[in-house]
Amino acid sequence: MVPYQTETIAETCHNIEMSESLDELAAIGRDIFLCSSSWLKEATRKPYAEKLSRLHQGPPQLLLVIDAHNWIYADWHVAQDKAAKMFIDRLDRITEKTTFAWVAVAFDAAQENFRKKLEPSYKSSRDDTPAELLAERTKIQDLLERRGIPALELKGWEADDIIGTLSLTAQMRGDKTVIASNDKDCRQLLSNRTVIWRKDEYYNAKILKEQLQITPSQMVDWLCLVGKDDVPGCKGVGVKTASELLRKHDSVPGILSQIQTFSERSQANLAEFAARYFRVRRLHQIVRDIPLQFNWE
Repeated sequence: MVPYQTETIAETCHNIEMSESLDELAAIGRDIFLCSSSWLKEATRKPYAEKLSRLHQGPPQLLLVIDAHNWIYADWHVAQDKAAKMFIDRLDRITEKTTFAWVAVAFDAAQENFRKKLEPSYKSSRDDTPAELLAERTKIQDLLERRGIPALELKGWEADDIIGTLSLTAQMRGDKTVIASNDKDCRQLLSNRTVIWRKDEYYNAKILKEQLQITPSQMVDWLCLVGKDDVPGCKGVGVKTASELLRKHDSVPGILSQIQTFSERSQANLAEFAARYFRVRRLHQIVRDIPLQFNWE
């Protein structure tokens, strides 16, 4: 191990030991989780777990975080003037079945987000939000405020980024998360501490593996290959082919490292895709460390 690695490990372990609250420890854990250094993750695994066991009292608690946009649009298409009521009824059905320590509702920011700036075609086919739907959204936010449920929105970010940040923070605190959303993007957040509630049933990493033959960590590359949100994927690659490629090569970089083994036509398609890959990945990857304020007390 080179000197800078030893110093980084020592400093991180020191910060872990000196943390005085779950909030402080979770912030450190989030940085470790998101870093690309496998040696740092491995070296800090034990001291982090030991510190977490001292700070976290009792069994894991549950966070429910709802994808507001996903729910509102689904209810809007069923009954436009009753979307707010349907939203709250659905919230009640979930919270009546399970006790949650925290409940939060994530909204897309009204302003343009970084993805749209990065790629103008991102979600470009979506129509402008009808005024009536915006009115229902306002009703929902008012109803949530009356119940003391935070309606979270952050300029420049999407609801998915709020959900991703909250779920990772909960995981690093030693707690668990239920994400209420039908959006495929959220499947990249699945873990042994995070599940999705969709169509009145739980969806976990095991089901993802059974359906698409991929893991949550491969979900972003799967979306990149298939295409989504008006951002094209790799030409000639559909749902089944994307799963087969990732099962064989693990990741897009793994696929591209073996590009010479493909047919001439596939090589051309992959080469064109490779030129866009890192930008496309930024569009589909949920950001999990946005500057979000949330009361975990």
